[in-house]
Amino acid sequence: MPVPQIAGVDHLSLTVRNLGVSEAWYKELFGLVVVRRKSDSRFETVLLKDPGSSMLISLRHHFGAGTARFDETRTGLDHVSFAVSRMEDLSEWKKRLEESHIEHSPISESDSGAVLVFRDPDHIQLEFFFRNQDA
Repeated sequence: MPVPQIAGVDHLSLTVRNLGVSEAWYKELFGLVVVRRKSDSRFETVLLKDPGSSMLISLRHHFGAGTARFDETRTGLDHVSFAVSRMEDLSEWKKRLEESHIEHSPISESDSGAVLVFRDPDHIQLEFFFRNQDA
């Protein structure tokens, strides 16, 4: 039986400790705009969109979820990697992270490409990744 096709990733949804802090951080860094807000007795959510690429990021605060920071060594999400089209984009993102006073790794190159790693206010590891065309 053939495998059904996937058209891509529709959205990324992250659980955050403080919705206001995370919303401001993601909007500032990525230039995202608010598409929708939702709240009920269990959680509150804001859906953010990148106007240039239509990428969607949902930030969700679950009431009563605790205050522990993200830890990629626990089962679940390890990190999120955002693709960039050109190697030069990594240098531009590095400059933007520096201007925003966001700690980050040096740009690291390997056979498959190059990566720039940083973390959001909840300590979720994020990265910008340029993939070599032959990788």
